[in-house]
Amino acid sequence: MLWEGDSVAYDEAPGVVAALSASGLKVSENTVLGFGVVPHDNIDIIKHFTDSAVQAKPSVVVYQLSNWDAQFAQDLQRSSFDSYVSKIRATGAMLVLLSPPPVDLTRQTEDHSVLLAEANRLATLDPANIILLDSSTLWGTTYRRDLDGDGIPDRKVDGVHICPEGAARLGEWLVEQLGAHFSGVVPVPPSAWVTGPWSTDQRYNNPSGTCTP
Repeated sequence: MLWEGDSVAYDEAPGVVAALSASGLKVSENTVLGFGVVPHDNIDIIKHFTDSAVQAKPSVVVYQLSNWDAQFAQDLQRSSFDSYVSKIRATGAMLVLLSPPPVDLTRQTEDHSVLLAEANRLATLDPANIILLDSSTLWGTTYRRDLDGDGIPDRKVDGVHICPEGAARLGEWLVEQLGAHFSGVVPVPPSAWVTGPWSTDQRYNNPSGTCTP
């Protein structure tokens, strides 16, 4: 499996990789801070993402839908996603699109409805090869820093990004979701992987104290 996305996916990656690896999958990641699949600043970001799929030769690519993509007009989102999807599918990989976690409304300037409509269009056009997973069943529909009130933050104080607790929750949830769609994905108890060294990755302390209870 190949995990792709922007800075939110970057924060989620350690927990996702830990959970999927514990379940017996070979996982690689390719995340880019400040970029979804819509090109900007004269950077061919689609090529960057799809080149990684060509090299890794995954059976499945999971793309965390990006807040960055949501800021662009629908026609640009559509053309960019159509290009990305066609190039991913050309590698033979199936594609899983994952809806983004909700953003603090004081930080959100983008309308995610267009982004989600485009993702749903793609999944509807090719349901045998493209799956859209609704992560609101995990994150809810509004930003919450601490999902279960245990005092350990799931989200960073910036209202956008992810802490180790949230990454672990996503990893556990994603294994269950993938297991419902693909044979050979067998969830294991979080106790087998959740306390690994991944949880102390420096990204979870950037900026300092951002995930401190």
